[in-house]
Order: sequence, then C-alpha cells, then structure tokens
Amino acid sequence: MIDYVLRKGYMQPEVCDKWIDFFDKFEKSDLITKFNNSRKILDYNHKEFLEKRKFTSLKFPLAREGSEHLRNSFNQCIDLTNKVNAEHWNFKIKNYRAAINRYSEGDLYTAHTDVAGLLARRSYNRSKSRPVDNNITAVVLLSDSKLCKGGKFQLLSCCYKVETEFDNFTKGDILIFPAYKAHAVTKITEGFRHSLTIWAKGPPLHKQVSGKKWLDRHGFRWV
Repeated sequence: MIDYVLRKGYMQPEVCDKWIDFFDKFEKSDLITKFNNSRKILDYNHKEFLEKRKFTSLKFPLAREGSEHLRNSFNQCIDLTNKVNAEHWNFKIKNYRAAINRYSEGDLYTAHTDVAGLLARRSYNRSKSRPVDNNITAVVLLSDSKLCKGGKFQLLSCCYKVETEFDNFTKGDILIFPAYKAHAVTKITEGFRHSLTIWAKGPPLHKQVSGKKWLDRHGFRWV
C-alpha cells in the first residue's frame, strides 16, 4: 500500500490554462472565498500547532458552470482518482467536490488534513453527524511552477514533520492521496500558483474498515 500517487503530465498545458481562465471569470463573484485566518490544532502527540491559511478559492458547481471541455477534464481526473482508489485504498466514494485555488505573494497553507475531526480539530463533534466526509484528495497543478518562488507542496507525517516535498511538481501533474494525510503549501515569496483540488467524498473514514486500517497504521486517532 502507498501513501500517494503522482501522475506526471496528466493534464495538457492548454487545458490547465482554460481552468485558470475559468477562475479569472469568477474572480469577483460570490463563489470566491478569500481565506486569511489561523487556528490552533494538535498533532497526535498533543503538540500544539498554529494552522495558517491565506489564499483565494473558487468552489464551483461544475454541472452548471464551465465548458463541456472542462467537464470532460474534470471527469478524467475523477476516473483516475477512482482507479487509484480501487488499486490502493478501496474507500467507498459517493460524490465529488472541487475548487480552484490561487496563491499569490505571501500566501500559504500550513500543515492540515482534509478530514473533519482528525488530529484534534474542533469540528469533530459536527462531523459525527455528517453522512459523508472527504476520503481522497487530488491536486492538479495548473500554473507553471517556474512562475513562482515558494509554493512547494508537502506531505507530512501525523506529527506534522515533512515526509515528501514535491520539487518536481509541475504544470499538469496530478497528485492523489488519502484525505487524512497531512499536507501543506509553503509560502509564496514571488509570483503566483494555481491548482485544481478535487475531494472524493464518502462515509467518514473512521466508519470504513479500509479507512480505519489506514488511520491506525499511520498512528492517527479520532478525538
């Protein structure tokens, strides 16, 4: 079993550009959220961390917005995510959500997971009643990595130590990993970074046999 799958050049550069154009189209709409906040979280050893996030995000209903070409591109990413899931994790996926994120100079997202209630997040009580939660995260880098300094994507351990920093993560690459896996984007010091993030959602992982095994294997716990 593996922690992630990186597929190089999965999305064509011209398709990546269309996704960025799609983001620009809605930049001033009510679909845009500008994150700039921080909160205290704990790792598995109860060491306190300050989670910081600063970036601009477009969460979109692709069924109603975007071209047929973008929907086809989106479906191709879902097909690959499903294939990787079937080969490695076998989570019970029910539906998908997506966002385009733009990181500009000074933006970052420190260590976090995409699963509610994991690693002592205060949202856990609310997550108990959720019928679905994020099971898998897929990230496609849309912009040329040469256009920014910083903005490195990292996967981390349950103690938030860097395990893998993707220096070779370039335009059109897709990275797929379980949503409980802690990850981060380092601060942009120059330029900008666009990415497409897809969340494959299913029953909360602590209720799935496959999910529980993975959480136990990596030393995570629910609190």
